[in-house]
Amino acid sequence: MRKFFDRRTLEDPVALKTCWDPLVIGGWNFCTHRLLSSQGRAQMQVAPIAHLFCFFCIGLGIVISGYTVNFLNDPDPSVVTSGNIPIWLVPYLPLTFSVFGSGLLWWLYRKNVLFDKKKGIYVRQGRRFSLNEVHAVQLIKEYCAGNNSTYFSYELNLVLKTGERCNVTDHASLRAIRADGIRLAEYLGVPNWDAIDYEI
Repeated sequence: MRKFFDRRTLEDPVALKTCWDPLVIGGWNFCTHRLLSSQGRAQMQVAPIAHLFCFFCIGLGIVISGYTVNFLNDPDPSVVTSGNIPIWLVPYLPLTFSVFGSGLLWWLYRKNVLFDKKKGIYVRQGRRFSLNEVHAVQLIKEYCAGNNSTYFSYELNLVLKTGERCNVTDHASLRAIRADGIRLAEYLGVPNWDAIDYEI
């Protein structure tokens, strides 16, 4: 049985007014972002596996659509469609995979977060915030139940001096989120509050 997390053990008044429930409802069941460092800056960037998934969806839609166009040239169009779907619409239906993949990739890139200690800022969704506001890095987990699967999603949040939180990323790779939490806390020079192994 897992132990309950007692925020008093952190001996930090900010921890007492910080919420420890999941900040983002739900989460991806694969690693979406990883922390990369270069030229004195750190950035939470879209992970290779997330790129691969998005490009697969985009390519799948294009390939199926292309095959469908060839089938439309068949003398017997019934091999392609039946029912009330207009035959001209059939080649476009598989492109929904491509639209999904493109939209997901765009959304994931919007979740990138840049940290720059030289400028004293972090940039999130095009907006700049002061790194002086950051008090700690918080790691927590959430149980996610879907239609066909259940899994844990792990959150990496910034805790501000006011006790408010800002989500950096959330996904299902425990190894990656822990490693990135440690590296980000070291880069920012703040505590790493890891409560993943505890009941909140």
